[in-house]
Amino acid sequence: MRPVKLTMQAFGPYAGRTEIDFDALGTRGLYLICGDTGAGKTTVFDAVTFALFGKTAAGSDNATSLYSDFAAFGTEGFVELDFMAGSRHCRVRRGLEYLRPKLKGKGDATWTRATASLWVGDEGGIPDDCVPVTKVQTVTRDVEGLLGLNVDQFMQIAMIAQGDFARLLSAGTKDRKPIFSKLFSTGRAARLQGLLKGRGSAVDKELAELRNAARQAARRARGPEGDVPELVEWAEGPAADLSRPRAVVQGLCEADEASVAGFDECRASLGERGRALDDAEDRLRRIRGLEAQVAEKGHDVERLAGEEGRARALLAEAEGTRGEERALTGRAQAVAATLPLYDELDRLSAAAEEAASKAAAAERDRDAATAAEARGRTALEGAEREVAALGDVQARLDAGRTALAAEEDALRGLERLEGLWKAVRRTAGTLADGRRSAARLFAEAEGAKAAWAEADRLRHGALAGLLAADLAAGVPCPVCGSLDHPHPASVPGDVPSEEELERLEADRDRAQARRDRQDGAVAEALKAFCEAREALAGEGSVPEDPGEAGEAAEREVRAVAQESRGHAERRDGLAREVEALEKDRTRKERLEKSLAAGREALAEATRSASAAKEAATIACALRDQAEAARRGRAEGLEFGGRVAAQAAVDAARERADALAGEREKAREKVLAAEKALAEARASHGTLSEQLASEEPVDAEALARDRAEWKAEHDAVEAGRDAAVSRQAVNAAVARELSSLAKRREALEGTSGAVSELAEAAAGSGALRKVDFETYLQMAWFDAVLTAANRRLSVMTGGRYSLVRRSEAHGNSQAGLDIDVEDAFTGKSRAADTLSGGESFQASLSLALGLSDVVQAQAGGVRLDTMFVDEGFGSLDSEALDKAVAALTELTGTDKLVGIISHVDELRDSVPRQIRVRRGRAGSTLEMRLDG
Repeated sequence: MRPVKLTMQAFGPYAGRTEIDFDALGTRGLYLICGDTGAGKTTVFDAVTFALFGKTAAGSDNATSLYSDFAAFGTEGFVELDFMAGSRHCRVRRGLEYLRPKLKGKGDATWTRATASLWVGDEGGIPDDCVPVTKVQTVTRDVEGLLGLNVDQFMQIAMIAQGDFARLLSAGTKDRKPIFSKLFSTGRAARLQGLLKGRGSAVDKELAELRNAARQAARRARGPEGDVPELVEWAEGPAADLSRPRAVVQGLCEADEASVAGFDECRASLGERGRALDDAEDRLRRIRGLEAQVAEKGHDVERLAGEEGRARALLAEAEGTRGEERALTGRAQAVAATLPLYDELDRLSAAAEEAASKAAAAERDRDAATAAEARGRTALEGAEREVAALGDVQARLDAGRTALAAEEDALRGLERLEGLWKAVRRTAGTLADGRRSAARLFAEAEGAKAAWAEADRLRHGALAGLLAADLAAGVPCPVCGSLDHPHPASVPGDVPSEEELERLEADRDRAQARRDRQDGAVAEALKAFCEAREALAGEGSVPEDPGEAGEAAEREVRAVAQESRGHAERRDGLAREVEALEKDRTRKERLEKSLAAGREALAEATRSASAAKEAATIACALRDQAEAARRGRAEGLEFGGRVAAQAAVDAARERADALAGEREKAREKVLAAEKALAEARASHGTLSEQLASEEPVDAEALARDRAEWKAEHDAVEAGRDAAVSRQAVNAAVARELSSLAKRREALEGTSGAVSELAEAAAGSGALRKVDFETYLQMAWFDAVLTAANRRLSVMTGGRYSLVRRSEAHGNSQAGLDIDVEDAFTGKSRAADTLSGGESFQASLSLALGLSDVVQAQAGGVRLDTMFVDEGFGSLDSEALDKAVAALTELTGTDKLVGIISHVDELRDSVPRQIRVRRGRAGSTLEMRLDG
């Protein structure tokens, strides 16, 4: 990874937009970031780390706390980094959470949430149509994929942050293992360890499951009395030998087979006895069936004899109705002869009814025409009277309209004047309120500003004492790097805390923002007030003072409103009068048009009434003539019409036919009864002969024999079923035990080899060394230490070298710990016993060596940049020159190393510099490429 360009805004101490062009520093060599203590040198590296991973070197990922306290309210806070990942040009941008003015809705301000975006281009740059990744977590994950490092690995390899030198040097095997696993791809060895361990556990588990399955199978075996004690005893033991239960189950299977054969012989004997009993029972059932049939047929003969007697009696009764049948036939013939006379009567009745209907209709038409004539005359007379009463309505309407228009014009003028005075009243009140609020907010802002300025003055005056408060014996000074602190500065008692200073500064900014917003509102209110006064020019005099103008406007609004109410009342009354006159005019016009039509309609109604009276007279005369003809024909006839006469004929004929049919049915019943009786007597004789020919059977003896046979049969079947069931269960158990024995033999052949491999890979068991992954990492670590010692030897004049601690102490997490060999004493000691300056030299050498080995590894992570934060203050002049020489050698032809330090000697040694300056409005920086 090589940074190309860094852009910060409202980040840490940098309030405005701040850019660092890393390309201008070149692609190799050293550059220095220097400046005042607390100015924001380390913030540059924090910005790089935050842009890449969303966290700073100190581990902060709070996008709100990183926002600059120096930035103006509402300024967007963000960090943007262009960098090269291999041959790909990438850009990552992370936005901070900050408070900005609210554009709509309630309230003055709202929070903008943290954001992240990542663009990935190619060697030629980032195309304009490149679509970015936008989710915060997705951006972090993709950056880790591009670099091959997460934030912790990046901080330990590419960036040695302030205070991390001792931690890098004293880190143990547990801390280094995940870093080396990522850098040197040793995770495959760890996965192999896991696979071997899992395979060994799986084999052991399968063997245990196999033993449990054998126990369960043995318990399922059954003997004649249920559980087999010998197998139960074996199952409750270790179940190591499967031959014993297999032999017992095999013996059970053979015994079951012999038992089933014995029961089959008993079943054959019982079968012959059962068939003889079945024959006897069939014969008994036939005899009982014949007895029941003979008794049933005897009852049938008695019943059919009675039915034959009743049928003969009914036939005799039917023969006695022949005289009634002949009388009915004669009556029907006599009435049928008169049917033509009834046809003529029906014709005359229909004519009489039609004449009566026409006469009634003619009378109704006459009455309706007479009533219509009377209604038309009455309506015409009423319309003539109403037209005369309306008189000259048009003249009255014209006068009312003229008066109404005059009142409406007066009202419109008053409404406009009232609106102008209301605008003056409203804008005057707003302006007066705004001026009072502005005066109050001005006082609050000045007070908050003075409180912050005093606290800031006290805080800066006590800065040396605040830094000295965190010093401890043996811990390097963060400013000079010294381990001794003979005269630490003290802190005055009235110095505010950093949190109190931040709170006062936030109060100051909020008060100033409220004051600025209120000043703008007052200006807008004054403009609106002046516009309202100008609108009343020529209508009335408006005072310039807002208070007096508001009072004058209030008086004028009340007066105009009073006058408007009088005009409105007069306008409403005139409107109602005009509306009524318009209705009267419309009604008069409609009445005048309808008078002519009414006169014509009345004349027509008079003519229609006269014609209807004449037609009604003629129709009534025709009706009387038709009724007289109908009455003459009806005299001497029995029935009122042909329908009634025909009904009488049909009824007589139907009754005669019914009597004849009943007589025939009675004759048929007699014949059927005689036939059924003869058949029943014949069947009864046949069944009696069959019953006499059957051999008798002793029913009680047969029942006793059947009960004895069933008891023996049930016992044999129950015994055989139990033996068959045991035979099936024991056969299944035998097969299962045989299968389990074969599987156990196969598993025991592989279990030992797998367990030995798993223990060797994990460094456990009899070996008790390091695990396989740590063993591979130790080889890489030896290469790292070799590369580190080349630089450490130069820096320390050949005195110190780093060695890997070889003792494992029975712990698989050992193997990557460091000791230091001292050439002056010839002894090794722990790395954490080095002094502050020596620790820095050793840590720097270790980081540089790790960088060399990682980049030399084929397909490894490429690090084109390294950052070193402070630590140089703990070196003397000679050690400082050696450290710079080692870093210069590290850069070679393709590596750029950035150093943060306040040590003055470095400014002369490193010409390319980024100088940071602290100010009351925040920090700024400038780049110097020539020192």
